[in-house]
Amino acid sequence: MKASIHIKGIPISTKDAINIARFIRGKELKITISKLNTILDKKSSLPHLKYPGSTPHKKGKVMAGSYPLKAIKEMLKLLNSVEANARNKGMIAPFIINHIKADKGELQWHYGRQRRHRRKNTYVEITLIEKSPKPKEEKARGKKETGAVALDKEKKITGKEKK
Repeated sequence: MKASIHIKGIPISTKDAINIARFIRGKELKITISKLNTILDKKSSLPHLKYPGSTPHKKGKVMAGSYPLKAIKEMLKLLNSVEANARNKGMIAPFIINHIKADKGELQWHYGRQRRHRRKNTYVEITLIEKSPKPKEEKARGKKETGAVALDKEKKITGKEKK
């Protein structure tokens, strides 16, 4: 079962949205929300994997990173919304972010007295799935029986004695 959301015209940077999408793709939803909240509190930074540009290095294991606060706030709203969609469909937590994609949205021009300004718009798709429990395989950890014990068992099964 899947729960998805498609939003057009979010007023955030497309590059930041793509970096956030790469950061959270394939992860569990609760872990993702907590990591985004730590970035929102500026305790850790968002790694810039796709568009590092002239972004400076940050503390920790991140080379280039930043704190895109507006984009993270919007993504957190979308993640909470898609989680509510999943719960309304009757899905059981924990959820995995199966698909997330951020693209450029439609162009919007804001006209003014001096000149016009192009507005940032982004199109975002998010799909959640239920995390399936891993089946536990039972391994035979018995010792290989040799000698008299093996002969006794074989005698009981076949009814014959080996010489």
